[in-house]
Amino acid sequence: MLINDEIQKQLLQLFAKSSNLPKVEAEQQSASQLQLTPGQQVQAEVVAKLPNHLFLARIAGELFKMELPLNVQPGETMHMTFVSAEPRITFELARADNGKVPVTISTTGKWLSSLMNSVIAQESSSSQSLSPILNGPPTDTELFAVRLKEAMTLGGLFYESHLAEWARGDRQIAQLLVEPQGKLSRRLVNPDPDLLQKGNEGNGILPKSIAEEATASKPAAGFIADPQTLPIIKDQLATLNSGVLIWNGQAWPEQKVEISVREREADGSSPQEREWETSLRLQLPALGEISATLHLSGAGLNIVLQTDDARTAAILLKGLPVLKERVDEAGINLTEMVIKR
Repeated sequence: MLINDEIQKQLLQLFAKSSNLPKVEAEQQSASQLQLTPGQQVQAEVVAKLPNHLFLARIAGELFKMELPLNVQPGETMHMTFVSAEPRITFELARADNGKVPVTISTTGKWLSSLMNSVIAQESSSSQSLSPILNGPPTDTELFAVRLKEAMTLGGLFYESHLAEWARGDRQIAQLLVEPQGKLSRRLVNPDPDLLQKGNEGNGILPKSIAEEATASKPAAGFIADPQTLPIIKDQLATLNSGVLIWNGQAWPEQKVEISVREREADGSSPQEREWETSLRLQLPALGEISATLHLSGAGLNIVLQTDDARTAAILLKGLPVLKERVDEAGINLTEMVIKR
């Protein structure tokens, strides 16, 4: 995603124009847009753990980046009390001894929250898949992996990066048109096949007739993007701010799954070494809620499975040898595999 500081400033103006509230009031009334009042009890769901003792939490349907004084893990839920929105959004965190610890949202998090709340009457479409990836439980894991990758990467979140790939000749226009922004592209009534071929060559330059002879309407005056893409831009900014890619969808009908991916600082001495952490959470009919955290580094793969149910933990423990065998077959070095309750 290639969104520089200047573009972000323009986006802030764009969202302010699309809101029913004046720009100043939108900043001051960010808490009321969250439908929170001082003293209100809320639940904070920890979505991901970030560097520098920061956490990504979901409160009242919105994502916030905050520093928590407790050692919590993704998937845990905390009880908080909303204190104030000014000068910074602040909550009080309830502890087991009934004491309370103030939790303050970062300035960047507050700005992003206000910006995100200015997008009205639109549902997010880039990070949430409405259609199931598969028609039923997977029988072909390779196919499932391909479909999952497509769902996470072709939802519009990486559209600008894909445009850059097309400009380098690494991606064709037909691939761009699959994404939501590409589907909004203006089309020719009777395109010249030769011109389309030139566009598919991916040299970064569209033929003049393709750029000019279009039938769809342009974005409204004053908008730097099609209003239909605002939910996607919201997700892009949230990902940039948090450093965590979050995807919600259906693996197969009625099987919801939530996946978060983030890059971690490498433990090794090589600056080129990259480490990734993926968290997956789903509710299974027979096993109940299960969360899995996968940490991939140069040394190999670390897997942590977590459940609150003793019976489920026993079933998972029994299946560990099979899981280890599958990981070995994939050519991945399994460094550790743990089940937690």
